[in-house]
Amino acid sequence: MWVLEWHLAMPRDTMEALLIKNDFMKTLFLGKGRINRITFFVGILAVGLLGFLYTQSASGTYNYGSGDMIVLLPLLLLIYFTIRLCVLRLYDANQSPGWSILLIFPPIAPLVLLVLALLPGTKGANENGPRPSSGISISSRHQNN
Repeated sequence: MWVLEWHLAMPRDTMEALLIKNDFMKTLFLGKGRINRITFFVGILAVGLLGFLYTQSASGTYNYGSGDMIVLLPLLLLIYFTIRLCVLRLYDANQSPGWSILLIFPPIAPLVLLVLALLPGTKGANENGPRPSSGISISSRHQNN
């Protein structure tokens, strides 16, 4: 109950600051957007590293027959972010996000990630937003309310 009271007592600008205001976070969680190759590569490396570190730290503590799903929640989040990064990369190449379904096949998933890392984006704007700038960046298409 105290959390609700604190939330209601916060000034509006503080509440807005806590909401997802950053374009990268908005695009990663919510809207359409585009990421360039280097952003995709760095994102996939970060997800892979976090997944490796988590599985190494949890490998001795998790009993897979226990039904303790809370331990698997971080892995599900990493899977979500991997798929989301692939979808944003496919948007940059003006391709259907349905191609990300290929990630569920472990033998070809690394090949899919490699192709997405090397696939050039469309030049100029497309229906998913303007072309991302070079370097680690993201471009998004959001409607202001």
